[in-house]
Amino acid sequence: MRVFHVLLVTVCVSSLSFGQIPNAGFEVWTTDPDSNKNPVGWQTTNSFPMVNVEPAVPGCKGAYAMKVKTVDIGFPFPGVAILETAIPFTQAPRKFTACVKSKIMPGDQALIIVALMKGDSVIAATDSCTFKIDSTISQFTNLEFPLSLQSGLVPDSVI
Repeated sequence: MRVFHVLLVTVCVSSLSFGQIPNAGFEVWTTDPDSNKNPVGWQTTNSFPMVNVEPAVPGCKGAYAMKVKTVDIGFPFPGVAILETAIPFTQAPRKFTACVKSKIMPGDQALIIVALMKGDSVIAATDSCTFKIDSTISQFTNLEFPLSLQSGLVPDSVI
């Protein structure tokens, strides 16, 4: 069975004045009507009994981290967590930071994809906002990723 795990903690999008992602430390979790536990402010691929996003301890800075894993259900089914809250930006962000700990199987990869939005339009180039976590990081490590916008527009949300 091919499974990889990635823990993400303390996620933020930064510029000279940065917008903080709500529940970035994954300290607050809620149970939905189907008994799936999800981080507040995030949508996940959890569908009981198949859970591939879950709270994990310890966290990078707080009590919890978000554990995202791919499970084999006859084919690889990757875990996905999507921020569902708009971020108020006052200027265009220049970087994305995350505290990451991973155990990725050889040949597999984990991606962090950031989409900066203005209304319904993506204003950041997808190729410059897809970040590969392709090695094993045994301890929580702060990673910084540069963001490139397609225009001078200031985003009104991030996915």
